Amino acid sequence: MLLFGILFVLSKNNYTIIPNSLRMNKTYLIGITLVILLQTVNLSLNAQAFNPFTQNIEFSPEPPNTGFECDYHSQLIFAMGFTTMTDAHLDPNDPLKVYICLTGFEFDGTTPSSILSGSYISHFNWAFDPISPNCLVGTQNGPLPGTGTNPLNPNPNSVGSIIVDLVVNDISPAGSILVGDVTLEVPAYMDISNTIADDNELTQTQTSAVCPIDIYGNVFYDIDGDANNQVDGVGISSICSTPLYVHLVDPNFNVDDVQMVSADGSFHFNDAKLESAYAVILSSVQGTINGPVPSASLPCFWNFVGDDCCDNVGNDGAHNGIMTVNIDTNQTYQANFGVSAPVLSLPVELSSFTLIENQCKMKLDWTTSFQYNLEKTIVERRFEDENEFRAIHEIMAKSSESVSSKFSFTDIDNKNLDKQAEYRLKFVDRDQSHFISQVKSAKIRCAKSNATAHIYPNPSNGSLNIVHEALNDLIQIIILDVQGRELFRIKEVQDSRVTSLDLSELIPAHYMMVFKNLDTGTMWTEPFQVF
Repeated sequence: MLLFGILFVLSKNNYTIIPNSLRMNKTYLIGITLVILLQTVNLSLNAQAFNPFTQNIEFSPEPPNTGFECDYHSQLIFAMGFTTMTDAHLDPNDPLKVYICLTGFEFDGTTPSSILSGSYISHFNWAFDPISPNCLVGTQNGPLPGTGTNPLNPNPNSVGSIIVDLVVNDISPAGSILVGDVTLEVPAYMDISNTIADDNELTQTQTSAVCPIDIYGNVFYDIDGDANNQVDGVGISSICSTPLYVHLVDPNFNVDDVQMVSADGSFHFNDAKLESAYAVILSSVQGTINGPVPSASLPCFWNFVGDDCCDNVGNDGAHNGIMTVNIDTNQTYQANFGVSAPVLSLPVELSSFTLIENQCKMKLDWTTSFQYNLEKTIVERRFEDENEFRAIHEIMAKSSESVSSKFSFTDIDNKNLDKQAEYRLKFVDRDQSHFISQVKSAKIRCAKSNATAHIYPNPSNGSLNIVHEALNDLIQIIILDVQGRELFRIKEVQDSRVTSLDLSELIPAHYMMVFKNLDTGTMWTEPFQVF
């Protein structure tokens, strides 16, 4: 009203309406008017209504009508700023705070700096909420820019973007609600005139019906079959050295995925799509994606003895290596197979059996791929002038079953030098039936002069000679370090008395030279030193 009155006075052509005591010239009145205007603006600034806001919240990219797929990466974007002319100062004891909270989503990063971007984030210090880890908290760290005094050209820094990287949880059930929620905690000095309606922003969507499905499980060597109404036992990945494969087959009988069973017997399909049902098939034949579906089969006359889906409790359905997984609202399904050796099988399956001469002794090594009801293993030997094999050692089985085991025995009888010795293994079942391995033969060559090759000088400065005794034999030479690691492998036809080796690249140390006669299969070793 005061300003209106003064302007009214200035609008007159004469000053007769002004009392004589206040009569003055026009220039003076204009000056008074400007002072009053400045005081009025100052009063207005002192009573400024600080009004922070958030707006235009959205996902980028926006979800389709069906919602986001599980494990989908997106961003939450919104604008933040002030609608007031002056900068909002920082009250250290009562700063402005921004809360960004998620439901159904996860932050796509492990630190705020890896999650946040945008032009407005620098006005805040960011941290995860210690009480609600699904929330980020931004705390004001300085003055917040106002719009300025020119409404036609406002300060562009008075508003900016905040961008949050998100990812949909990969085990969210289909139809889960996904929410991004932004809330401001306003300082007391702003709260006097702040409009709450534009402080908070919220947007939401849902997971779609195409979230990946997890189908996983184990293949067990289940020796008791379904006698205990369980599919359990020791994990197995191969039978008779043949790998096992699990196939995921869709309702149209297409192979969606193939997994080779892991060493511990496990398998895992982690990107199956939502179908009404899947067939899970165990086979020793590896199928191909989109190729023909292999039949459920096992090698070596092994049997399917259990199928369990999908509660890990009990034994479900026929024992045929095929399970149906019916998909509902769950995201994970466990399917287990049980397999077992044939009832009338041998007590053991022998994978390897080798002889090697070592320091005037004969070392036997053998590996079994499985043992079933094995009681003991008997090592038998016969020299070339003997008619019968005789037992020289016994090893009792530690348990009635085992998937894979390694064994060794060293024959220290070196009285029969240069005599051909034959060795075999006799595996005795608990019912006293037995299985005899193939026969392996070799000669014990104790002295160097009896070996088909030996080395000199020893120790060596890097130049080493091999003296051959059998000129027409094919000898393989392997050089090992003290840890048993192979350094060199050489095949040499013995058509000369001496073969020289340049080992100058070897560092000074102790080594072992292994000789293997590829014609007779015998092996022996010679230690040597490089200085």
